[in-house]
Formats: sequence, C-alpha cells, structure tokens
Amino acid sequence: MKILIIKLGALGDVIISTSIIKQILSHHRADDLCLLTTPAFTELFTHFETLNVVGFERKGLLNTIKLAQWIRKQRFDRIYDLQSNDRSGVLCALSGVPSRFGNHPRYPYHKHPEKPYIGQCHSFDRLNQIIESAGISPAKPLPFLIT
Repeated sequence: MKILIIKLGALGDVIISTSIIKQILSHHRADDLCLLTTPAFTELFTHFETLNVVGFERKGLLNTIKLAQWIRKQRFDRIYDLQSNDRSGVLCALSGVPSRFGNHPRYPYHKHPEKPYIGQCHSFDRLNQIIESAGISPAKPLPFLIT
C-alpha cells in the first residue's frame, strides 16, 4: 500500500505530530509511506528511516495546483491528513485517493473522529483520534526528535 501523510503546519504543530507519524509508520511497517511537509520542516524527519519526506511550498495557487497534480500522479492508496485545514482538504478532494482520513466528519474524508472538532481537546489528542479512526493505536505524547 502507498500512503501519504500531510503535515504542513507551524513548527510546534509539526513537532507535536512526530509521535503520531511514528505511530502511523509502526502500524504500516510493510507499506510505502511519504510525508508531505513544507521545505523548512523536512530536516525534522531525517531520522524517520522508512519515511520518504517531500517538501512542497504551500503558499500560492500555482503551488497548490502543482501539488495536487503531484499527489494524483503518485497514486496513493491512503491519505492521513494531519493538517486538515482548507488547503489540505482541497488537496485530499482532488487527490483521487480512495481512502482519506482527516479531522472533520465531512467530505473529503472517509474516516474521521465522530464529532466535529471545535477546540474541545488539545490538538495532539485530536490527532490521536484521527489515527484511531483508522484502527491505529494512539501515540504517546512524546515528540520523536533526535538532535
């Protein structure tokens, strides 16, 4: 299976997501996993040995179009949208990927936490809810960083 993980956000959000991404990798040991992030954050993931990290500029309509085309060309089987904002939602909707996991109980996601997210828990807990909706055990709240 070919899997895309999307995490574009701010530095703190990216660091919080490292243990979630590690948990996804552990669950999908035999699969081909790719992380889509911004170029500034690619080095944070160099110690994730089985993860192909791709940096894309996220600003601007042209970059979004190029990114959507790149995602479609890769023919992923599954997306874990850990960003779950309007831009990543549009990318998921345009992706052609048959199985999409995200933060919101609405299109474009096939699997998601049951209730809408309106800030009722910490973002780390919500990321865990996303992966739990995919049948993945929750991650521990410990960033996975190597200096």
